[in-house]
Amino acid sequence: MPCHRDASPGQSSAITPYCLVGGGPGTAPVAGLREIRGLVERFAATGPPVALYIETGLDARLPADVAATAHRIVLEALTNIGKHAATATAVRIGLRTVPAGLEVRIADDGGRPARLSENARGGGYGLVGMAERAAALGGSLTAGPAPEGGWLVTALLPLH
Repeated sequence: MPCHRDASPGQSSAITPYCLVGGGPGTAPVAGLREIRGLVERFAATGPPVALYIETGLDARLPADVAATAHRIVLEALTNIGKHAATATAVRIGLRTVPAGLEVRIADDGGRPARLSENARGGGYGLVGMAERAAALGGSLTAGPAPEGGWLVTALLPLH
């Protein structure tokens, strides 16, 4: 099997070929909606209770890249709640289709940030990373204080 070239004929001669070599480690399936359920169970075991809504039949209709992005957004949002929402007593997560695509909403009712050591604060790329993942699919992400209190993360991911 020939190697893939990163440039077309006539482009720079600094071309880096790469090949897929057989016998290497396999890849694991990408996480999706089923794994979101597991994330919620593990989070609720040590944190506030989580109400999870996944639209009926969504598992079968969702493209793998959209499901994987939804999983990563939920994972990061739950991580942020655990780190930053010390007074949260409930979390709500919803995944449903809307005319523009998949809507992923994660909300907590926390009002006071947790006190974190410098080591526990992390690099501050969680929200940026979630927004970049959504944008990579042509979608968007907003995050901020919810009108009723707490914090709300909303992602809209196109299904095309």
